[in-house]
Amino acid sequence: MQKIDKQKAMEADKQARDEINAKINKTYYTSKKFILNSAKTSVNEGYKMGMQQALGIIIVEFFTAVLEEVEDIFKKGFYTCENFFESLKIRLKKIADKVKQALIGKYKEIVKSFGDGFMSGILSNLTTTIINIFATTSARLVRIIREGIFSFFKAIKLVLFPPENLTQEQVWYEAKKLIVSAIIVGLGVLIEQGIEAFLTSLGLGAFANVLTSVFVGVLTGISIAIAMY
Repeated sequence: MQKIDKQKAMEADKQARDEINAKINKTYYTSKKFILNSAKTSVNEGYKMGMQQALGIIIVEFFTAVLEEVEDIFKKGFYTCENFFESLKIRLKKIADKVKQALIGKYKEIVKSFGDGFMSGILSNLTTTIINIFATTSARLVRIIREGIFSFFKAIKLVLFPPENLTQEQVWYEAKKLIVSAIIVGLGVLIEQGIEAFLTSLGLGAFANVLTSVFVGVLTGISIAIAMY
C-alpha cells in the first residue's frame, strides 16, 4: 500500500483551492453585477462625503450664530422683553435668520463643497474597491484613502483652477498644506491603530477606542498646526 505524503497533499489541495478561487474572483470582478455594485456604492459614497462637506459649512454657521447670541446674553442679559418664552423665541429667530443669511451668501461655496466631496468620495471608493480585489482593506486604511484622496483632489483642483486673488506661489503653498495635512492625518490613523492594539493587549479594550481617538486626535491637530506654522 502506497504511503500518502501529507505535506504534498496539503500543497496540492492549496494549489487547487487557489486556482478555483482565482477563477471565481475573475468571473465576479469582470461581471456586470460587480461593475453595477461598484458604481452604486461609489455614487452613494460620493453623496455621503458631499453631504458631509456641505453640512460642515452649515454646522459652522449655526454654531457661529449660537456663540454670537450667547455672547450677547452675557453682555446684555437673556431677556429681550419681559416674557421668558418670548425672549427665547426672539433669540432663536435671530439665530435662524443669521444662519439663513449666511447660507444664502455662501450658497455657491456649499454647492462647491458638495461637488468636491462627491468627486473625492467616488474616487476614494473606487480606489478602495481596486485594493480590495487584491487584499482586504481595514476600516482605518479606508479612512486614510478617503482623507488622502480628498486632500489630493482639492490640491490638484487648486493648482489647475487657482483663485484669481492668489499668486502662483501662494497657490502652491496652499496645495502643499493640503497634502502635508493629509499625510499627517494618515500617520495619525496608523498610530491610533497601533496604540489601540497595545491598550487592548493590556486588557483595556473597552476604553481603547475612545482613549486613542481623543489622544491621537489632539496629537494630529497639534502636529498639523506646527507643520502649517
